Amino acid sequence: MNYYSKGFTYLIAFFLIALPLWINKYFGVASVDQLLFTFKFGLKGALTSDPMFIKRFVKWCLIGPSVLTCILLMLETRFSLPRLYNDKQSLQN
Repeated sequence: MNYYSKGFTYLIAFFLIALPLWINKYFGVASVDQLLFTFKFGLKGALTSDPMFIKRFVKWCLIGPSVLTCILLMLETRFSLPRLYNDKQSLQN
């Protein structure tokens, strides 16, 4: 799996973890009927809502997963490159 597809997969996974946490924290337990009613309004309804909800959504569901993805990719790169370099050296000897 290449670097970009792995990063996109991590981002989607963290987003799917953060979204229900955000919904539960700021709206409580939401039923399917409440979600369907909210989806009827679409983007126009979301943009007319309280700006604080939009800021919190961006913070929790976009920035948070993006930062976690970057940290995870950096850690993964940091700890996998020296091992690959050492394996290549041992193959040459």
